[in-house]
Amino acid sequence: MTGNKASKSGGALVVDQSARLVMSNSSSITDNAADGQAGGALLLNNNWDIPGLQEMVRGNKAKQGSNDVSVPPAQVKILGTRDIKGFVSRPGGNQGQLTVDVSVTGQHNIPCQGSIIEARLNGTQFLTSNRSDAQGVANMVLNIRQPPGEYKIVFALPDGSLSDALSLQVRGCVRGEVQTSPETCQVCPAGSFSLDPTDTSCSPCPPNAECPGGDVIVPDAGYWHSARGSTQIHRYSSFNSGHR
Repeated sequence: MTGNKASKSGGALVVDQSARLVMSNSSSITDNAADGQAGGALLLNNNWDIPGLQEMVRGNKAKQGSNDVSVPPAQVKILGTRDIKGFVSRPGGNQGQLTVDVSVTGQHNIPCQGSIIEARLNGTQFLTSNRSDAQGVANMVLNIRQPPGEYKIVFALPDGSLSDALSLQVRGCVRGEVQTSPETCQVCPAGSFSLDPTDTSCSPCPPNAECPGGDVIVPDAGYWHSARGSTQIHRYSSFNSGHR
């Protein structure tokens, strides 16, 4: 079957409603085209079972969506871990982003291109949406701004018929960070420090010391302090020359 063209979808063949597609092993469907949404060669329902179908369908074109075979989604699946721990939100536009890849496939794991995937926090609060690419993968970039706690992010088709979910643990601020808001933690930059994660702003580095950032205080040459987190900086003398 070759050289056919459709003004919408399914350049060579549309298998719809209760119809069933049957093909012999020697079949080939090539060089067809669709000017519509998808399926340069085939627009299929779920009423077929042909292992190796993608090998029989080659060299077709569609203006949008799958060039060769377009099938209804049968599975939405998160690629990678479904359990994220220790996530922290940072202030700033690109800080505190979580990136998750979600695959959408039909029968025999055929990729579904152009499927819309929505992400919702705890299944209700909308976060973002994206379409799956030619490999059937939707790249989801999530801006997470939540106080410390346990959350669930659900990725689903718009009608909710197919979905997958991951668990997300948002941690609180730690030493070397300050709590700029109930949802964000900022690492203290060079020239400042913080020893208390409940602080809302970083403290300036004490005199006669260097602060590379976080909770680190380093006395200048000829000076010392009694503990790693001490802000009391002392000059060496012959009496205390053994201190470090």
